[in-house]
Amino acid sequence: MKKENESRKNELWKQAYANLFSLYGDNPPEQCLSRLEEEKQALEKTDAVEVFAVLAKIREEAKRQNTMIVVIGTTASCFSAWLMGATAVNPLLPHYICSNCGRTEFVLDARDGFDLPPKKCSCGATLFREGHNIPYQGFVDAAQTGMRTFVYMSTAFKPIAANIVKDFYKNTAFVVPVKRDYAEPMGWEEYMVCPEPDHIPPLSADGTWETDCLEHTLWYEDETTFVFEPYPQLDYLEALCKTAQKSPPEPEALLRESILNSFYKEVCYGAPFITDKLPKNIPITCDVLMRIDGLCRSEGAWENNGADLVRYRIADFRDIPAFREDIWTEIEKVLSQHEYANSTTSLRVMKKVRKGRYFDWKDREEIENILLDFGFPGWYLLCLTKIKYLFPKAHCVEQLLVDLTCVWYRISFPKAFRGCMDLYKSVWDRRWELSPYKYVDESSLDSF
Repeated sequence: MKKENESRKNELWKQAYANLFSLYGDNPPEQCLSRLEEEKQALEKTDAVEVFAVLAKIREEAKRQNTMIVVIGTTASCFSAWLMGATAVNPLLPHYICSNCGRTEFVLDARDGFDLPPKKCSCGATLFREGHNIPYQGFVDAAQTGMRTFVYMSTAFKPIAANIVKDFYKNTAFVVPVKRDYAEPMGWEEYMVCPEPDHIPPLSADGTWETDCLEHTLWYEDETTFVFEPYPQLDYLEALCKTAQKSPPEPEALLRESILNSFYKEVCYGAPFITDKLPKNIPITCDVLMRIDGLCRSEGAWENNGADLVRYRIADFRDIPAFREDIWTEIEKVLSQHEYANSTTSLRVMKKVRKGRYFDWKDREEIENILLDFGFPGWYLLCLTKIKYLFPKAHCVEQLLVDLTCVWYRISFPKAFRGCMDLYKSVWDRRWELSPYKYVDESSLDSF
């Protein structure tokens, strides 16, 4: 099995390179080629490329079934995952791509590719807007000791996704269903991929591994696992597709100003604790909407922290760390300007802060002094000390696409939207009942 597995991994990496040349032309920009090569070098001894291939098959089948999936976590921070179709998130710097002639134009001063203005290529084709500036280092670090990949999907699509996993590994590994006491009430389904028979944990009579363990155990600390979570919003979206008899649009159709403003005003991520403290004239962009979502899902980043910095005009809202990758990006930018040799510094700070362990490292003061000497703002370092948890940006990008798709259906198919109104309200109630920031503006819902 091991030889077959290695052969398949090599073929999948070749596919990633073939997709690179197909999308970016025969001479792709250095940023694209170097990023893919760095990722391959870091990941080729892991099972990451196989996970990307499985996710790509699941996403492709979801599209055929007129539904969507959301890949959770840092998986989408990999350019190779995007090239293989595993995620809708292109993690490179913001840029334009021409699907006709392969022309690529990077825009270095843009915050997010989705916020680039519409543009035509010199060949006459419409340029696609891509790039969310997400470093891959956080994902590479996590992938070294097995991969536990979480995917949101509709309830009806879970058995289809499970069959795709089983079919992909049927000749190269053993797929073991996992039952956890805490996961079953939430409808989670988990599958562990065991490459060898002696990796299979003790199974119950029905062929599943029953465990109540939250942390990695001896049996799967180095194994690949897929966790499928039913997501009420995707159940709603699936019903909306059937009612409207229209498939979800491509991302380009969602980036209209009317859709962004409509979403911000009507639902606004259920987050008045953030939006009430924002400047009234702040432009409503994809970057701002994703930051609101990231701060909603984070802990300690906004209340008594970023909110005060914005209120007293010490910092711009868009400079407050809303995602874990923001830390890596900002620190790396400062260090690279001064040619600082320690390339692991940004990653180490990001790892500590995202888990609320900023003070839990011995050379913290030394790093702080270096950053301050390089002109790094003191308020930023103080902000990091108060953070207890930060969310990955890639998840917020995928979530934004789902949210904007719902708004697109409301605007384009109002009758179908009203026909699914009861389900819509229950979706938003369910989405925010798990959040400490419960809020549903019923008046805005009734006005649809």
